[in-house]
Amino acid sequence: MFRRILKIKDAVTACVALLNITIELPTDEEWKILENACESLEIFDEISQHTGSEQRVTLFELNLMLNGLRAQLARLYNSEELPETVRNMVKDLSDGIKDRFGVSTTKDLYNESMLLDPRFKKDGFNVNYLYEETITRVQNKLKAIPHPQVSGTDPQSTTSEKNLRPSNRKPSKLFEPFDEKVEEKVMAQTRPEAHIIELHKFLSADNLRRDESPLKWWRKNRQLTRRRLCIPATSVPSETIFSNCGLTITQRRNCLKPSKVAMLIFLKLNW
Repeated sequence: MFRRILKIKDAVTACVALLNITIELPTDEEWKILENACESLEIFDEISQHTGSEQRVTLFELNLMLNGLRAQLARLYNSEELPETVRNMVKDLSDGIKDRFGVSTTKDLYNESMLLDPRFKKDGFNVNYLYEETITRVQNKLKAIPHPQVSGTDPQSTTSEKNLRPSNRKPSKLFEPFDEKVEEKVMAQTRPEAHIIELHKFLSADNLRRDESPLKWWRKNRQLTRRRLCIPATSVPSETIFSNCGLTITQRRNCLKPSKVAMLIFLKLNW
């Protein structure tokens, strides 16, 4: 609404003058307040569009968006050119965000998803102790995941092992020291420490760019990744359907049957 009235400001002013309408227009100071208020609220509009997207994995970005929102509001609040009315509005918004989310989001799901995202990892945390706590939780969950070679639950792994093992072959005493050494190395890979080593290798690798897809980076679906790289629930799609349905029925409520309405809504949303 603010953006729209600012866009047609000149047209409204000219129309009032030409038609000689007795209406009190905003003063120059009030127009400036409106412009600054619109600028201050733009970031909220960006966040709403970002989190309401149906084609992005956004859960792990919530912490980053909150940090960016706090930084933007702090920059606006410290601006010397900001009118006092808008400054008070920015302060109220900052206080509301602080009361609702605190200094930093401490929800385990958010932090774990951000840690496992190849674009953010440690760089996504603005508080070091949250990073350390998240590392510990992820390590414990990695230890709890059974290794395929130990549990035998992976049919592909079991099949490949059977194919690699020599059948009906007598053990060789000549190569016995080497075979024992290799066997110890294979068994060492089944210990929980192997998961921890894999995690540290992942964290030490270079980050992806923020605009790249983390799902393409994970060529193999990790158990922990499937649980953490997810999308928060949103009511935007259902609200869109209800709005379109209500608009259709309101405009033609005396002419359409329910079955016809259902077909129109389906075509509108899927065409």
